Amino acid sequence: MYAARVQDQEAKGLSLAGLTFRQRYIEFCRQGGIKPNSMLMRLFPDKQGISVMRIDTSMNYVGPKGFYPILQALRGNAGLEYLNLSHNNLENDEVVELVNVLLTDSGASLVFLDLSNNPVSLVGGAALLRLAQSNPLLSTIRVKGTLIPQQVCRTIQEACDANTARAQ
Repeated sequence: MYAARVQDQEAKGLSLAGLTFRQRYIEFCRQGGIKPNSMLMRLFPDKQGISVMRIDTSMNYVGPKGFYPILQALRGNAGLEYLNLSHNNLENDEVVELVNVLLTDSGASLVFLDLSNNPVSLVGGAALLRLAQSNPLLSTIRVKGTLIPQQVCRTIQEACDANTARAQ
């Protein structure tokens, strides 16, 4: 749906490469037909070459629809270390798309990810496990209050613990 529309526009040659993170976020909101989140607008840098290192929407509900412009703006962003998307009603599809972005250079610096209190289940948990096993810097993935089976939660925690042990 939304992501397919963005990919279609990118395929038609609509480049966003020269835009700041904030400008990319605004453009993706426009493409998705939603209003940019005012709190995020204040936090996102509006200077070219400046990456976003921290995003926390835990106290500012963006929901699944508001999540997609953030996700698209993250593509090509290097240096993200902290991402808190807890309490945003994100489901498996959103988490799988997020993991696909974080498995690129966009998530290579990620140390902390919180998806607590989202209705994520086994499919999303499996994607998060793949992320934890693929990113040696990722030391924390919080999934409290999700529908991810306890065994998968334990395996995610073990993968994060192994990353932490290797880093020391």
